Amino acid sequence: MQAVLKLPRGLVVFPGVDPDLQGWAAVADAASHPQHAMGETLKWLGLTAKDVHAWPGGAETPAEISRRRLINEALAPAVETPDWTVRLSALAKPRSPDDLVTEALAGLSLVEAEDEAEEALAAALLLRETLESSHRTAALVTPEASLARRVAAILERWGLDIAPSSGTPLQRTSPGGFLLLLIHWVRDPGDPVRLLAVLKHEFASIGRKPTDLQRIVSRLEREALRGPRRHGSLEDLALRLEHPADEKKRPQPDCAALVRDIARLHAPAAAAFAGERLDGKLASEAIARLAEDIAGGAHVWSGKNGECAARFITQLG
Repeated sequence: MQAVLKLPRGLVVFPGVDPDLQGWAAVADAASHPQHAMGETLKWLGLTAKDVHAWPGGAETPAEISRRRLINEALAPAVETPDWTVRLSALAKPRSPDDLVTEALAGLSLVEAEDEAEEALAAALLLRETLESSHRTAALVTPEASLARRVAAILERWGLDIAPSSGTPLQRTSPGGFLLLLIHWVRDPGDPVRLLAVLKHEFASIGRKPTDLQRIVSRLEREALRGPRRHGSLEDLALRLEHPADEKKRPQPDCAALVRDIARLHAPAAAAFAGERLDGKLASEAIARLAEDIAGGAHVWSGKNGECAARFITQLG
């Protein structure tokens, strides 16, 4: 920032800095205050809030001035507000404090949500309502990335593709989550939890129709994967399904066939991940091939998220 400020036309923008804040000294001792980081940066640059000029052309309306003053007062450090009623009267002059508050809060609504899920639903409903009206726009501004992702997910269920401006982490997308799951699973393919997660993933087909795969996986979980792990490798699991140790149990040839099929698909990736040191190119290619084999095609790379996952795999190589 110092280097930029020394340039002939250098410019540093301080969004939201409050030049009228009276308690900057108190803010310096209040790390939780919204202006604290801004104040520390200005101090490090040898500046004060008074040195920051207003953005050109950004004239405020009387209502916006009232709102800014009221919000600034609400966020003032506690040590500065023992006489807050007097301060509010001074801010409102020549009007009354009630007039100031009424003007400042015009158009604002308060939603008291029980949790983040309810908060996200309320925000999504407001956005949807706005978008259903022509020539209207809306924006969700929040420092909480998890809230933004929740709202985006709700809107997506309604057919509205509005991704957060910060982006969606790859592992939170279906293709990215699938790749991450396979990377963990390939080291120990017999792990019941991860094996079931792979088999139940929306991309999994393993050469079977969705209804058939779901039926076989449900039986496999019930017959062999619940409770303590009783098998080592996938081949061991297949043998136990074909020849149950419990005489009361019937052989499960369909389940055994599924286990052997996924073991066959797993083998090339296992070879690429063998040893203590990995070849990034070979490992990434093996995971990509494994994803396509389990999914039954390259559709795992389709769509915006699929393209991002494919690009990530390519960069790893």
